[in-house]
Amino acid sequence: MERWYGSREKVAQMLKENSPPPPLRAKYEAIAEGRYLEYLLSKLRKYRYEYSDDLPESNVPPTDPDYAAHRLLEAELSNPSYPRLKCRGNVIIGISLTLREIVDEEFIKESAILQRINDWKSSEFNAFKGKGKAFTTPEEIARMNTVLDATIAYIEKEYDLPPRTAPSVAPPSGISL
Repeated sequence: MERWYGSREKVAQMLKENSPPPPLRAKYEAIAEGRYLEYLLSKLRKYRYEYSDDLPESNVPPTDPDYAAHRLLEAELSNPSYPRLKCRGNVIIGISLTLREIVDEEFIKESAILQRINDWKSSEFNAFKGKGKAFTTPEEIARMNTVLDATIAYIEKEYDLPPRTAPSVAPPSGISL
């Protein structure tokens, strides 16, 4: 199969001759070093475990013409996870693009996982129905997590990669275990 990037050697040469911005540099380095699958898996894990399932709330009634602006502002100001919220359109796009890369590179061979990813890609998410017209739902977040969990588990098992270990979290101050 012809890869969009040509070959690992071609990417390594490009890195020597050019200096892509950091996010692209990390991707190209992973390709050149033969770690592209691990790179994509780390992106999926980041979306699954480091982005919040929280949905922003608003004290303004949904009938208010400024409801969308209030909800977005309140998410930015009051949610400690902002901007790492799965409900944001750019996060949904990031997940979709990462899944697409995994499929395009033919890292997924199992038809059930491919079908789940294709169902995800063909979903119409509320976040894209027009600014302020609809918002991501808890059901959409659950679907997001389901496809991430299935894809991550498949890759870890199929390619014998170690599962992600949970970071140790200190208890809140004043609480002893």
